[in-house]
Amino acid sequence: MRVGTALAVALGFLWVTSRIDPEPSNAGFKNEAALAYSKADLPSSLGSFEGRDYVLRVSAGADGPRYTVTDASGAILADGLTQQQVYERFPELQLETMTAGPLMLAPESRHDQ
Repeated sequence: MRVGTALAVALGFLWVTSRIDPEPSNAGFKNEAALAYSKADLPSSLGSFEGRDYVLRVSAGADGPRYTVTDASGAILADGLTQQQVYERFPELQLETMTAGPLMLAPESRHDQ
């Protein structure tokens, strides 16, 4: 009995799915508003890394990230550098090993105590 019911359900499912003809997807549709969005509209600051001696600010550039290096007092040492230029001018800054800590910490709730 169970095998017959399972077979009937499977055949019914296959029959229903053969009759469904979904509409074409709009995934390839080019939205004019999205096309008007340019790289100039990107946010200027993507964040920063603060160390003991340097602050490295990351910003969006038309051809990739750009870096500004300041000393601990905030004096600009270099501005608009590519990753390669940071390596060349500041070899002590290892971009690929930098990590970001928590970006935002929520206060503890009274209910958690």
